[in-house]
Amino acid sequence: VSPEQLDVSLLTNTATSRSLRVSNTGGSNYVFTAEPVALTPTGTVTVQGDADNVDLAKDQPDVLTGPAPLSAGGPDVFGYTFQDSDEPGGPVFAWTDISGTGTAIPFNGDDQNLGPFPVGFDFPYYGATFNSFRLCTNGWLTFTATNTQTTFTNTTLPNTGTSVPPNLLAAFWDDLDYRVAQAPNARAYYRYDGAKLIVQFHNVPRRLESGTTATNTFQIQLFPNGTILYQYLTMNAVLKNSATIGMQNATRNDGLQVNFNANYVKNDLAIRFLPPAKFLTVNPASGTVPPGGFVDLTVGFNAAGLFGGLYQGLVRINGNDPVLPQKNVPANLTVTGVP
Repeated sequence: VSPEQLDVSLLTNTATSRSLRVSNTGGSNYVFTAEPVALTPTGTVTVQGDADNVDLAKDQPDVLTGPAPLSAGGPDVFGYTFQDSDEPGGPVFAWTDISGTGTAIPFNGDDQNLGPFPVGFDFPYYGATFNSFRLCTNGWLTFTATNTQTTFTNTTLPNTGTSVPPNLLAAFWDDLDYRVAQAPNARAYYRYDGAKLIVQFHNVPRRLESGTTATNTFQIQLFPNGTILYQYLTMNAVLKNSATIGMQNATRNDGLQVNFNANYVKNDLAIRFLPPAKFLTVNPASGTVPPGGFVDLTVGFNAAGLFGGLYQGLVRINGNDPVLPQKNVPANLTVTGVP
């Protein structure tokens, strides 16, 4: 191959390409495939388990407090990052109400987990894809937990505790209440609008504040490219030291915690979780090089929406060469961020 390594520098939201020549000095056809590989960021997470959790009884106040929340964070080991709407360059709060257009999720009690419900597309999450989800009355969504898992005691994330759901999206994990007598106006809805899935918790109180007009309305939105958005319209039924906001993977050893039992959530807040950047492309993805010939691959670099920093990847070429069946060509992108 020529060159042996590709190094590109770009401003945020710009793109370019480079040529990578694959030559055949052998005596028969070289048949190959080429794929771009984004290397996993070297993020670190602190994983906790059952020994760190305190299971609460019903209506028992949570006395644990968490660290001061940040408006941006990550990456975790997989590469997810987050920003909220108070962070420069973060998401813009833009509420899309589905209480009149969405499909109702028939919550009518306490600690319920219902589903599966359709996502509307194949949603990528921590290296897997899911086309259905389950929703719990306690402010969280999961792609795999069973209907017997209804944990109301929120914990830190990521967390391998046996009661902590896998493949978890915790928009406002707390002991919320859908009992008809105590919360007659509490509802939940979902809707795929052709561009994204919206899941809405509507007018739901915390159990400790049942029977009052203090309720919460918030959403989880899922996009086909793997982006996740939490939105908080009205958050009146909250305490200073209440709720977990974050996400974690299937094995519960990787994830992001935005908030745990700290004074953070408020009205008109948005939090966006971004998967690892797909900054690298290769075209064509396969081909045949005759003896003494060559094929030029086009390697694309795209800094759309990327923060400033180094993004490491490689072009992986697999072929029928018995001596060198695989060749990895480093392909690195240095992004200069825009204020």
